[in-house]
Parts: sequence; structure tokens; C-alpha cells
Amino acid sequence: MPVSPAGARREPCRKPARRNADTSGPAGQEAASGRSAGYDTAAGKPARRNADSSKPAGRNADTGKPAGRNADTAKPAGQEADSGRSVGRNAGTGKPAGQEADSGRSVGRGGHSGTSAGRGAGSGTSVGRGGGFGRLVGVDAVRGVAVLGMFAVHVGPEARPEGARLLIVAADGRAPALFTLLAGFSLVLARHRRAGWAERYRPLLIRCGVLAVLGLALASLWPGILVILAFFAVYFLAAEPFTRLSTPALTAVAAVSVVAGPLLSFLLGPPFGYGTSGRGLVPEAADLTTPAGLGDVLCELLLTGAYPLATYFPYVLAGMALARLCDVRERAVARRMAVWGTAAAVAGYGAAWLATHVSGARERLLAAIAVHHPEAMAAADPVREVLRAQYGAVPSTSWDWLLVADPYSQTPLETLGNAGVGTALIGLCALAARHGVGARLLRPLAVLGAMALSAYVVHALVLAGPAHGAGSWSAWIAFSTAALALTWGWQRVWAHSPLRRGPVEHALRLATHGRSRRESPTRPAGHPSA
Repeated sequence: MPVSPAGARREPCRKPARRNADTSGPAGQEAASGRSAGYDTAAGKPARRNADSSKPAGRNADTGKPAGRNADTAKPAGQEADSGRSVGRNAGTGKPAGQEADSGRSVGRGGHSGTSAGRGAGSGTSVGRGGGFGRLVGVDAVRGVAVLGMFAVHVGPEARPEGARLLIVAADGRAPALFTLLAGFSLVLARHRRAGWAERYRPLLIRCGVLAVLGLALASLWPGILVILAFFAVYFLAAEPFTRLSTPALTAVAAVSVVAGPLLSFLLGPPFGYGTSGRGLVPEAADLTTPAGLGDVLCELLLTGAYPLATYFPYVLAGMALARLCDVRERAVARRMAVWGTAAAVAGYGAAWLATHVSGARERLLAAIAVHHPEAMAAADPVREVLRAQYGAVPSTSWDWLLVADPYSQTPLETLGNAGVGTALIGLCALAARHGVGARLLRPLAVLGAMALSAYVVHALVLAGPAHGAGSWSAWIAFSTAALALTWGWQRVWAHSPLRRGPVEHALRLATHGRSRRESPTRPAGHPSA
């Protein structure tokens, strides 16, 4: 595996100061995850009809169903609805009225709706103090793992394939892919039909606008990471038309995008002047002050940035397809996700290894590097040296670049491998959450994952200030411990308030939807798990 490109703090980076580190941030969603930041959802169903779900940034509203059918849905960036009903029987849903959270089935057909109160731990959901079911613990826990992986890349020691540093190698490049996959997954869980254009698109546009402004502002502070929030705003806008596709059509589009996205990036690089290098920038507020800067920002968001739409949107589509196809509350489905996700990861990374080490692709790449990147030939590994110089895509100097699977190369094989890792983690965590011990062990990670946007913003601010340039095991331990403790404490303190979602998540919810009449400090929407 290659050395981590989180380079500004550890090695010279051949890019402008604002590019000199890599990021694996979540984002407004789930970038910071897009997830709802409340650990429990509002009471919306009788105990026998619970269906909790992991919600994405800003997709919230009441379904309008009677009390016996899923009423409250997920809110933006971590916001569940307060139903005003008995707290002991809460369960959010992200589906259209009359459908269960992520099965897409009608309420009367079982699936998620057949979950009974007595099956708490076995359902893969969190159980609140009142006995009601909350969010999908397994999905939130995976996002929490992604947050810790992001910390490892940003403030941990340099990634090397040796000893404990293999953990950094494992996180390098996979954390942003995992956040993006989960963003797509949560978009489907929170999907529901609205009556009018304003109710459907105004919250989406406001949410994306807030994420974009926040991303531009954080990037302008030069925190030493490549801030991903502005890219997530584009992902959410681009995903809206695909939420209307049927499940077979969405699955087919997702499969094609895994190849089409990286191929499009490879072919369009030379016409835009990025055939050999120059990719990996993130937009900043200052870029918006001139017409040329506006053009650069658009190009970075779509094609040449650190997390461009062309190469990262396939993760969003893959996550959406997974949420449509896989009901993670069912044990057999979660087990299949773990198995098939592992198989996809082995196929992606394994095919890349065979192509580069057996079929001769590496020798052909070295020949291309000698011509187009002669300065890299002095490095111990010229291939990795070239890839460390840009993020989000490979150079367009040889077709063999599309056969590698190094971090941030975003080739079809790396995309397949990263998506496989994410799928396997969702399945494994969903299985673990079905058991009492597993659910308790996952709970701190799930709380952190539910407040991932707040964690992302705070860590970027700290890196822009007192911890700028940090890079050691002690820094990673400090960031991780603080994040786990503070998010847990926050949700305990604000258990009876909409603020339980997290400070940034709550602010985003207010900007998107305003204050709900159902939400009040005296009638909590739910409780964090004990």
C-alpha cells in the first residue's frame, strides 16, 4: 500500500499550500456524514412496528401517516423528527409514507415492520431508555469508524506497510470513500415524496448551500487537510434525480458508473490541461472573487479536485443501490453484505495486484513515468510517488494507470475495492448490533457517527489552530478519545433537546426546516441509549 498523502505536515507537497494534505472527511451529511445527529429517533410507531434507520443530511419530514404507521422520518444532517408521541415507542423511517425505513415494502408486509419490542438487540437497532427503537446502530457505527480513520490519516503517523502503521495504510483513501458510500445509503433511507416543489427542493438547496459555504470557509483557513464539504454539496444535488429511478435501473446505473466515472476523468484530463498532474485542489472562498476563479471552482468540483464528482459520485450511487437492495435489519441480508462486500474488495484490490505485478502493467507505467514524470524515477517507488502528487484521479499518460488501486487513485478497481470494504463493514456492524454485547460495544462509535458533521468541523478548526501539523500516535489517540467522549457527553446532556443531534447538525436542520412545533425541550424526540 502507498504512503499516506496526508502530506502537508510531513513532507513537501508539490502543490499550493491549500492542497498540502489529504482529507478523508465526512461531509455535511455524512461527511460529516450527512447523518442525523440524534442517537434516537422520535416516537412514531407502536413497539411491534418499529423501524429505525440511518438518515442522511437534511432529508427530514413527517410522512403524514397515522400513528400506527411510520410517521416521522429522518431529518437533515442528523435530524430525526419529534413525533410528540410516547417516547417508549419511537422509530424513525426514511421511506415514503406507507413504506418501512429501508426495505421499500409497504408497512403491512412485514420486513422491518415485523420487529417487536422484545427483539431489541436482535433487530440491529439501538434501544432507548424508554424501550423504543432508535437509529441503525450498525450504520452509525460504520460512520464512526470512518471518523476515526479520518483522524488516523490527518493526525496519525505516516502510513507505512509495517507494524501498527498498517492501520494508517488501511484507513488511507478508504475513509472518504466510506463517508461517500454512507451518504448515498442514507439518502435512500431518508427519501420520501413531498407534495410540492418548494417542500421537495428548497430544503435540499438550502442544505447544499450551507455545506458549500461551510466547506469554502474551512478550506480558506488552511487546516492542512483537503476539506470535502463543498464536494458533498455537489453530490447531494447530483443524486436527487437518481432517487426517482427504480431499483433495477439505479443498480444498473451504479454499476456502470464505477467504470464510466474514472474513465471519463481519464479522458477529459488532457483537454482541460490535467493530463500529467495538477489534480487534487479544493475550492476556497477567495476563488469566487473572479470569473476565472469561478470556472476553476466548477472544474475542481466536477473533474479535477481532490474529491471530484466524476470519480466519487459512483460511491453515492453504489450506496443508494445498496440501501434499496439490502434490508440490514435482516440477519441473512447483513450476512450476505459482509460476504459479498469482502468478495468485491478482494476482487478489486486483487485484480489490481495481478495487473501490476503479473501482467506487466507496472513495467509499462515505469516507462510512461520516465517520459512524463522523470523527477519521480529517483523515488523508491516511482508509481506511488506520482500518485502522491495528486488526488482524486490518475494521470492520463497511460491506460495502465486505470489498473492500479492505490489510495486516492479512484480507478474502477479501487472504487470496487473501497465499495466492497464499506459494504462488508455495514454488514458486519449490522450483525454485531443484533446482539446485546455487540450493540453496547458499538454504541460509542454509533454516537460519534451520528454526530460526524460536528466532529469533522471541530477537528478541522483544531487543525487550523493549535494542532496544525500534528502527526503522531499520541495526536490520533487524543483526537479519537476526545471525539468519542465529547459526542457521548453531548448526547447525554442534551438528551431531551433537539440539540442532541449535535451542534452543527442542529444548526443545519434549523437552516433547512426551521424549528418544528413538535420539538420542544419538554417533549423530547428520543433518548440516547443508556
